[in-house]
Amino acid sequence: MLSSGFLVFLMLVHQWSEVSGTNSSELPALPSLRIFGGTEVKDGTAPYLVALLRSGSVSCCGSIVGDRWILTAAHCVANPTPPYATIPDITVLAGTNNLYEGGAHYDVQRSLPYRNYTGFEDIALVRLNSTLPFGRRVQKIELAKAHVPPNATVQMVGWGFDESRSGVMNVTQSIDVQVVSVAQCQQMYDEVSPDQRNPVHEGNLCTYSRDGKRACYGDSGSPVIWNGMQVAVVDWNQYCEQGYPDVHASISYFYDWIQKTIAEDDYD
Repeated sequence: MLSSGFLVFLMLVHQWSEVSGTNSSELPALPSLRIFGGTEVKDGTAPYLVALLRSGSVSCCGSIVGDRWILTAAHCVANPTPPYATIPDITVLAGTNNLYEGGAHYDVQRSLPYRNYTGFEDIALVRLNSTLPFGRRVQKIELAKAHVPPNATVQMVGWGFDESRSGVMNVTQSIDVQVVSVAQCQQMYDEVSPDQRNPVHEGNLCTYSRDGKRACYGDSGSPVIWNGMQVAVVDWNQYCEQGYPDVHASISYFYDWIQKTIAEDDYD
């Protein structure tokens, strides 16, 4: 029987092909999420945000967590179905809030998905070939080890569709959403596929907004911010539909793995 994680993957591929007009056989292994209903951020106010590109097109986002380290979603750099191989030829755009102006491109040295990634524990680190030049437009973001309580207001930052879903926004977008408990999030997704394994687990942080603000296709890997620190990585949601929570990888759950991986793999 197919796992619900794989069913979510199939549903996202189907919906993305409808939106983009492309054939699902031409798509990467998992379509990413884009911020939907956001507002533009001021130039230079998200210096930790990067774009991950494949064949020159944005496939995901990420955040700078070290002078050669990017934090993102695992499905952005590895296939979520067997053989779970890492995806080659990814480059990183840093130093700009506009996809088509400014910034610099950096080659990826290696991608490190969380342990034995099989589609559920959806977080990864990327090490660059060269050091990022920290300054006003390029900075790391600190990671929060603390648990985020339900009802806290957090911010998602990335690039997103306009409300018509007719195209990608060139300028960085942000939205404010509220945290819901993992138990409530699981309950809402149990209603979607009660006979399948619930893809929401203790390593997730879920967010919700009643006014239609949410993640949609293209910005998986984006940072979720609380009190100026990153608390999660954007992963997935149900069809981009209003009424279902967005599901993210919780930094507090993966914090030790992040720190250990950077310490042990920081070599050429």
